[in-house]
Amino acid sequence: MSPKIHVLLLAGDGANVMQKGYSTGGVTQLKLQVDGSAGHPSCVVASKAQIYRVIAPVTVADGRWHVLACTRTSTNLSISVDGAALGRIPVPADVSIVNSEPLRIGAKNLSPNNDQYAGLLDDVFLVID
Repeated sequence: MSPKIHVLLLAGDGANVMQKGYSTGGVTQLKLQVDGSAGHPSCVVASKAQIYRVIAPVTVADGRWHVLACTRTSTNLSISVDGAALGRIPVPADVSIVNSEPLRIGAKNLSPNNDQYAGLLDDVFLVID
């Protein structure tokens, strides 16, 4: 996935750019978010038993457009900002992110406390290989 984002305001932890599934309740998850007021983007893959998260050490809360990409290979989860690879963690090859939950853009669901993204998003897409 490679969304382009522009951060205007971040409220609380985990402003979701996109999310499919959940990290709790026995469901798997794939998520790209911007973490807290520091504005660090992160990628999350969650199995039913463990959460894997890689955080970029840079902020995107600077009023400019940025291209974010989370990449999941068979054994790694990585994040890049504006084309620069900024973090990678190992993820076991057998961790599946397949679930029946919808892919949501800008929030995890329609309920209160949904980690809503407070900014602009453009060109959000997901590539499945």
